[in-house]
Amino acid sequence: MGGSLFAISELFIVVAATWCTYKLSQRAMWLAAIGSTVLGAIAALGAYRYGLNQVTELAALHKSASQIGGAIAIILIGGQFLLLFPWVKKYTFRKASVALTIIGSILAIVTFPVVAVAVVLIWILVPILVTACGQYERLTTRFHLTGLISIFLLNFLIVRQSPVLGPIYSWHLYHTLIAMWLIALVYVLNRCMQRV
Repeated sequence: MGGSLFAISELFIVVAATWCTYKLSQRAMWLAAIGSTVLGAIAALGAYRYGLNQVTELAALHKSASQIGGAIAIILIGGQFLLLFPWVKKYTFRKASVALTIIGSILAIVTFPVVAVAVVLIWILVPILVTACGQYERLTTRFHLTGLISIFLLNFLIVRQSPVLGPIYSWHLYHTLIAMWLIALVYVLNRCMQRV
């Protein structure tokens, strides 16, 4: 597959992130909106890189943006879920603690890149745990919402560098699932806002 085909799956993320940012900003979920914007910007850089055949020239910038920017985006989105958790959202000082945790996590991944994967994994788990702890009318709703928000974790651990799919197909599927997760994110956050 040529480089231009890599741009297509990047564009899936750009479209999904744009829609996600718009929807989340309407609900004043600013951390998640900023996080989705960052993911969209990274994907736009990737689309530009592959679409205009700047593969080598932009390789270092794209890699750095994907690693650091992607980690920051996940931290911000995880922080949004924490702010919806009843133990946090009723108390200003606990909201401040979440803000400090977010800032500390971002500083950690920028200062010590070796801890980035561990930090990101923790923050990927936060939305899953918050969603799973929500108050729902039916048990099936809990499983449904938790399953949707778990897409990113499974994508990160299994699909991203799958030896079965190979580098090309795993990369396309990885991007496609990120786009799907961004769309699901809006739905799950709206439900969590109502129920947690």
